Amino acid sequence: MPPDSRALETSLRALELWKALDIAYAQVESCLTGEDLAAAGALAEHLADVGRRLEPLVDNVAELREASRRPDPVLNAIWREIDQLVASLAERQPSLVRAARAARDATGSLLVKVQGTRSHAARYRSRPAPAPRFASRRV
Repeated sequence: MPPDSRALETSLRALELWKALDIAYAQVESCLTGEDLAAAGALAEHLADVGRRLEPLVDNVAELREASRRPDPVLNAIWREIDQLVASLAERQPSLVRAARAARDATGSLLVKVQGTRSHAARYRSRPAPAPRFASRRV
């Protein structure tokens, strides 16, 4: 018996979004380790969008899995692939957090250095000539 078309469609959409999330996290990780923080910022918006679209599907797939006593082999294979992707993302999370913290620390130290340079330059900048003052009020 073929799987329920609604269950199959929901599961495939969820799998597609989990794959997109996996790819996006790999790109973020490469941006953070390569210090291309501007590109990581753009990816953050994409990640948020994928997360918003994935959230209701996670609940739907969980309900489908609970409701099926003997799932169709096709659905079972899709759910196993989703489980593997989720486990892979969970394993990669600590290294992604470390890379994000390293990028944050590097950015912070750069900001401190720039602020120090600016304040140093402000103290030693030549002062503008004072406005001329007239000694006599008769003109």
